[in-house]
Amino acid sequence: MIWPKHDGWIARDPTVRKSSSQYRGIDKVLIVTTNEYTQQAKELAQKLNVKLINGDELVQLISEYELLDLVAKYLDFIETAPIKEEIQQAAERRPPSKSEDPQSKSEASTSKRDSLTGSKPDSPTGHSTRGERLPSTPWHKTIIAGTVGWPVVFFGVVAIPETLWGLLFLLTWLALPTAIFLDSRRIADITDWPKYTWLYVFTSIFWFVAVLPGHMYLWRRQSARIA
Repeated sequence: MIWPKHDGWIARDPTVRKSSSQYRGIDKVLIVTTNEYTQQAKELAQKLNVKLINGDELVQLISEYELLDLVAKYLDFIETAPIKEEIQQAAERRPPSKSEDPQSKSEASTSKRDSLTGSKPDSPTGHSTRGERLPSTPWHKTIIAGTVGWPVVFFGVVAIPETLWGLLFLLTWLALPTAIFLDSRRIADITDWPKYTWLYVFTSIFWFVAVLPGHMYLWRRQSARIA
């Protein structure tokens, strides 16, 4: 049962109560008004399983199902041009959903890439496109430091104090394989390289050859491009 309510006043509690008690054996009661409902009416409607449609929702339904011509057919006093303009203005005021907004999709894609590469949106690496070099990440810089650190450890064994040398050895030994693994994880969504991350990580664990996979990783990374 649908009960239109148009009296120039806000639909109140008695309207809802009367509609729910007057009609029996009806599955659904729907009250439509061109105005608004009081809070008491809304609460009562929820208790009595009565569906309320206010003026704004009515305009949205007419616009969504393109029923303006049908409304004008049965209501001769309605001028369709002003109503169409009002509906258009209401649609323009309504913010588009993320799924409908192409700019939101682009921003979401850029944000995802930024979060993976560790770059800021305002930085040059925040707007990388296909074919460009891979953006630098904090772990990329750690790989450079670790690769350079091994020659310092080797040749500084005599010159560097033993405690400092031991700390430098430990940090370099742990940092290089860890940085290679984490850097490859960050760039995995924007490039198809490296295919054998585990090989770089595994060989960099052995301190006496770690400088070789470090240099190889940096050289191949420099040549890789965004897919």
